Amino acid sequence: MLKNFEEALKESGKLPFLFVGSGISRRYLGLPNWDGLLENFSIKSYSFYKSGNDSNYPKIGSHIAEDYHKDWFDKNPNTDQKFSLKTDPLKYEIAQYLNKKFDYNGLSEIEQREIDKLKTSKISGIITTNYDTLLEELFSDKGFHKYIGQDNLLFNKTYDYGEIYKIHGCIDDYKSIVITEEDYNNFKDKQQYLISKLLSIFLEYPIIFLGYSFSDENIEDIFTNILKTIGSENIEKLQNRIFFVEWKESYAETSLKETIKSLNNINLPIIKIEVNNFVEVFSALNKLNEKHSPKFVRHLKDKIYELVKTETATNKILVKDKDLSNLDSLDDLEIVIGFGVIGEVGSRGLTSYNIEDIIKDVLNIELIPNADGLIDTTFTNLRGTIPVYKYLKEKNINQNNYKNSNLHKNIINFIEKDISYYTKGLSSFFNKLEKNDIVDHLRTNSFHKIDTEKFKKFLVENIDLLTTDDNKKSNFRKLVCLYDRLEYGWTNKTSSSNYEDTK
Repeated sequence: MLKNFEEALKESGKLPFLFVGSGISRRYLGLPNWDGLLENFSIKSYSFYKSGNDSNYPKIGSHIAEDYHKDWFDKNPNTDQKFSLKTDPLKYEIAQYLNKKFDYNGLSEIEQREIDKLKTSKISGIITTNYDTLLEELFSDKGFHKYIGQDNLLFNKTYDYGEIYKIHGCIDDYKSIVITEEDYNNFKDKQQYLISKLLSIFLEYPIIFLGYSFSDENIEDIFTNILKTIGSENIEKLQNRIFFVEWKESYAETSLKETIKSLNNINLPIIKIEVNNFVEVFSALNKLNEKHSPKFVRHLKDKIYELVKTETATNKILVKDKDLSNLDSLDDLEIVIGFGVIGEVGSRGLTSYNIEDIIKDVLNIELIPNADGLIDTTFTNLRGTIPVYKYLKEKNINQNNYKNSNLHKNIINFIEKDISYYTKGLSSFFNKLEKNDIVDHLRTNSFHKIDTEKFKKFLVENIDLLTTDDNKKSNFRKLVCLYDRLEYGWTNKTSSSNYEDTK
């Protein structure tokens, strides 16, 4: 049902950010929304506050805080609480009220399934207007770092990964809670940095809104400021990046719709996902590829930041290897940024590269540092069709000396294959590709007619075949190996019509 949603997330190349509202806390903790929270702390009739402030929630909050201050001290005349502002008693009690521990066993069966999927979702980070600590609890195993309020964001390093931004405060610091008109005015006065931060996230990551109404005024205010900053001429940069998940029990099934949010005469494209439960949405987030844990990535970014910032020399080392994401402790992980030959330590890290990494390097999509070392490391563990000629050339290995170069037998076997091996049995595969002169030359084994630059462009345009079924993936690998041989191999490109090797 949500195949297009999954594909859009994968195509972005970035794990998404979640933008989470009170609907999530209401569903899993039984906590009230903004309206219900204010009503719970009303000293007088809530309709008195609501009608007297034209249903303006920040103004209602200010009015309740005024009355709550006197009422609280009347009830607690000998308190030891060190309140400094008239709004402190209300915020303090709100923090106590929302300090509710998550109870997995108290959920329905479908809600338990949702939570199981949510906890293991692959995401870059979370932005939330919620005060409670549900999200921190759910993602505690991932080591997400929490930032409370705008000041905390402004005066601390952030890495846009493995982080939770609690932009309206948190119960862990009751003074940070944004609830009154004064709080919101102060929030808006300082929000220039926050909007800049959010804009950079919106432009770089997919954003998934959860637990909000489509007409939520907080969200509309954020959208309005972002659109004001980006301008109508750059709206297309947000295309297929904003997903709004709307829950209603009455929805018969999950459905995905492209819609428009019109703000200040600017039309914002949004993909709206209507659900009666969140299982499919959270399942889609589970299927994304997370190479390393958020905790590890944040630690790595922090160490690199310190290395760039400081002038002090260090003896720190980074070894790229598969087990980094499973480290029990990152405190002793040390890092170096180096130029030139990495040497023995760097070569050890090359063992973590797979055939997809090598293909992307051959096609110049994502380059592997110190790639000439792959011949002595990664290639000794790989089987099947491998592009080797680029790396042999970088080590000055050719048809005259390869037998005396201590190459692994896997590489020797592959070198000695006939060039026709690359297209053997691919007739049905070629029929599925878009017809052009490259495909025609491949079909007829007219290798001498192939322009390698066009061939590389053709392969880059079809790189998604690497993530399809095993048969297509295997066939695509063969074509990359053919390109590698034509571009870097031991052949004479002009002397032979059937393009046979000259060795």
